Amino acid sequence: MLIRRELVNKIGLLDENFFAWFEEVDYCLRAKRAGYQVMYLAEAEIVHQLGASFDQSHWLKKQWVFDQSLLHYFWKNKPSWQFFLLLPLIPVNLALTSLYALFLQYKSNA
Repeated sequence: MLIRRELVNKIGLLDENFFAWFEEVDYCLRAKRAGYQVMYLAEAEIVHQLGASFDQSHWLKKQWVFDQSLLHYFWKNKPSWQFFLLLPLIPVNLALTSLYALFLQYKSNA
């Protein structure tokens, strides 16, 4: 992200309550609400040479962290009814993720 200093001075830094996902989505929404234009350049690429540290984490932990960030984003930026509608889906999401991981493990052992 390329961010002007005046924007940081106006809306602050990234929200530290996000761990790995949605912090940039939240920041862009805050910038847009402050009257700034958010632009996306699809042709731009960034290649992480050594950015695989999170890949070493257990798959269920990664999904849980993602879900926590998703819930925080909805709590912060959406109507409360949307947050409470999403909340009961988190265990379903984790269960489906577990089933998918077991399927992948079975497939790789077959």
